[in-house]
Amino acid sequence: MAQRLSGYNKEEAEELIQEMWLIAVRKLPEFGWRSELKTWLISILINLARKKFRDTALEQAEQIDLQIESKHSGDDSLDLERAIARLPHGYRKIVILHDVEGYKHYEIAQMLQIEEGTSKSQLFQARKKLRAFLTK
Repeated sequence: MAQRLSGYNKEEAEELIQEMWLIAVRKLPEFGWRSELKTWLISILINLARKKFRDTALEQAEQIDLQIESKHSGDDSLDLERAIARLPHGYRKIVILHDVEGYKHYEIAQMLQIEEGTSKSQLFQARKKLRAFLTK
């Protein structure tokens, strides 16, 4: 999950995971078990990724495209990965959480602290963009 959120940058993914654990340990008394621990940890991870990449989303997407293109070519699954990497960060998170990781919209809403309808809407828009990227 962290690798996908970091645009498949292993070092940034490891950094995100370390930061997530530090925050989780510090905030564990506040957790309260109102949700599953896994959901809570993922929400911390997503919020960290959101903070880290907010200002550099476009630059990061361009770098991801270049990295993927330089490693592979001609593979259909790679075309999909490339298209996902080109999505805006918010759309990318929803696609990864719902279509790749298999979370339900209510879980995504809880993780990202958004409305369930927002999750559904962003997934619809993300899929529309993916179709456009893949048909070009």
